[in-house]
Amino acid sequence: MSDMTDYYLSRRFDTDYNLFDFEKETQPDGTEIVYANKRLGLRQSDLFMGIDHISEERVRELVKSFKEKSLPADDIEFNKLKVASRLILYHQLAEAYSFGLACFGSIHNHQVLTAVMGDYGLHKHVRLLTHKGRYNKWNAITALLYGEWEQGHYKRARSAEKYGCVLAMLEARKVKVADVVNHIIAYTYKDAGTGKTLKGIIAMETHYRALAKSSKNKGGSEPSAKQIAFRNEMIARAENPSLNDVVFEMPKPDQLREAVEFGRVTFKRTGNAKTGFKLLVVACDAWEEQQYRKFAFALGKSAYDEEQKAQADADAAAKEEAEKVETVTASIKQADVIQQALAAGVDVQALMDTIVGAVGKLTEVKQNTDHLEQFADMDPA
Repeated sequence: MSDMTDYYLSRRFDTDYNLFDFEKETQPDGTEIVYANKRLGLRQSDLFMGIDHISEERVRELVKSFKEKSLPADDIEFNKLKVASRLILYHQLAEAYSFGLACFGSIHNHQVLTAVMGDYGLHKHVRLLTHKGRYNKWNAITALLYGEWEQGHYKRARSAEKYGCVLAMLEARKVKVADVVNHIIAYTYKDAGTGKTLKGIIAMETHYRALAKSSKNKGGSEPSAKQIAFRNEMIARAENPSLNDVVFEMPKPDQLREAVEFGRVTFKRTGNAKTGFKLLVVACDAWEEQQYRKFAFALGKSAYDEEQKAQADADAAAKEEAEKVETVTASIKQADVIQQALAAGVDVQALMDTIVGAVGKLTEVKQNTDHLEQFADMDPA
């Protein structure tokens, strides 16, 4: 992957699994299933992070479940024109939200998700998701879930982009899956253009678009390829043991789960110089890749800044020393000339007076002729 693609994926595939409230259900045979969203059938075992990823087969199953069970069932309720029809849509969005969070859980899920999107002909959204800076990643989820096949072509539903705005606002505000319905019900936003106070889905969509427009007008915060390359260089610098004397490698302890790819270790030193020192590890906190990269960048950048300052100080000292040497050398040369003139019987003082006088006359002539320079380069008529 390019630096740009890697940057976008690390930013977009970074789900906070604290947004799930898991629900246990005991089966007739006594086994337990832990659901992340029971209505969709999303299980805790479908959530991956680190180097692990969800399977294409499982993503297809979840998409199929949403399209064949949730949407038709909800359409039936809508057609009954029940007062609670809006609540049905909100529950449906909670399902889509949980599905998206699962897909965006691991950076390694992107190949699986884009492969399934390719099955539905959503190649434009695949390209935007992996290469485009200004793109709402949730549009990829809603395009996949809200659409149907028409004459051999998959057509995204008209409301898909609206729902993408809603899901983006939910994640931005760290709304838990279990709280989605109540959050949408209570959501209000005053439209600056009309002055009206909007509610529910339309309020969330309008608010999201206003924020996106504001960010675009301010020039946005997406870095350039050069900035991303510099960030990667600083991270590599922080990880380089030849440049950073606190960096070392060690075998992975068996206690550390295979799925944990990034994290922070908390320890204390035990033992003594005679028996040998050891580290007692009491915690290993899993990090998302973006959290690790941010930390490593700060370390590398700090060391880089110190190196740059030290180099600037050294350059300034070297320049000052060179100027001193040049002054001394000029003085020595001047003294040698004077000694040679004295040996030849030249009246050195009279010679210096003559030179100073000549310089003064040249300066006077220059000052008196400055006003004529404007005519010096004129073309003849």
